[in-house]
Amino acid sequence: MTSPPFLHPERWPIFLIVAFVVVAWLRLRWKRRERLNAAIGPRADMLLRNAGRAEGARPWIAGAALFVAATAVLEPLGADEGLSAAPRGADIVLALDVSRSMWAADVLPDRLGAAKSAVSALLDAARGDRVGLVAFAGEARVIAPLSGDVAAIRGLLDDLDPGSVERGGSDPGSALDAALSLLTSREGDGAAVIVVTDAEEVTPRWSDACRRAADAGVRVDVFAVGTANGAKIPLPGGRAFVTDGAGADVVSRSRPEVLAGGIVATGGRVLVDRAPDALVRHHRDVIVADTLAAFEKRRGAGRTPLHSWVVGFALALFMIEAFAFRSRTS
Repeated sequence: MTSPPFLHPERWPIFLIVAFVVVAWLRLRWKRRERLNAAIGPRADMLLRNAGRAEGARPWIAGAALFVAATAVLEPLGADEGLSAAPRGADIVLALDVSRSMWAADVLPDRLGAAKSAVSALLDAARGDRVGLVAFAGEARVIAPLSGDVAAIRGLLDDLDPGSVERGGSDPGSALDAALSLLTSREGDGAAVIVVTDAEEVTPRWSDACRRAADAGVRVDVFAVGTANGAKIPLPGGRAFVTDGAGADVVSRSRPEVLAGGIVATGGRVLVDRAPDALVRHHRDVIVADTLAAFEKRRGAGRTPLHSWVVGFALALFMIEAFAFRSRTS
């Protein structure tokens, strides 16, 4: 990847303004000369010849000064100082809900199966990134630290079920805290946490964890599985369902909106697209884009700014035009 020569190349239209100013100034000088010819006749050519080359050089010096000043607005950068020529990839932590409600079958084959399928597809797309894995229910458990070995992580993913975490319930806040602990020593140019859950409930810990993620510059997205209509939660064996205190079957409903507010400050969003490649597209369109932007920012910060030198050169040209040549022609 070629290093951009400017920190703000998007400011290039300023050169159009400079070109317009220079053309307008030359046009005014030409009209001034016409008026001088009309006023004093042949003597005008003699006066201009006496002014010499200095008078003719002034517009070129001033024009050059304006173009150099415009270049300074783009903030030119020096050469890379030992930085890599490519992004270092993203550090992504996947936090998978393995609570009992993930056995509900309002999506096929069930919520947990659909979640694993989406995450597995993401692992295929995340080559070049480092991926970590957290499982959670009423508490969180780190399954795999950040690693580029996606095959090993897929093997661990396949083994996850509601028995993988001892405490029941659903606490996405604890999952986010565990994910952030894996990112404290991140090395990638991007950092993201994707919480894969049926979003059935939220605890106060979620909002606090989201604030910490925002402070750390970590994007948090929620990939919601399940439907608003919901489904009953089968018990192991599939012959009975979870019941409430009155003995009625519990219907688990997905409510991703309960998690949406906390992630706004992180730049994240709730993904409700249940297509098999939803996480793949999110990785391609959002996480990769964020990673490239962070890489360009890091690379720009590691290069020598030439702004002050260019500004100094522009000022020198303006002073030459304003004083050195005018003193000879006054």
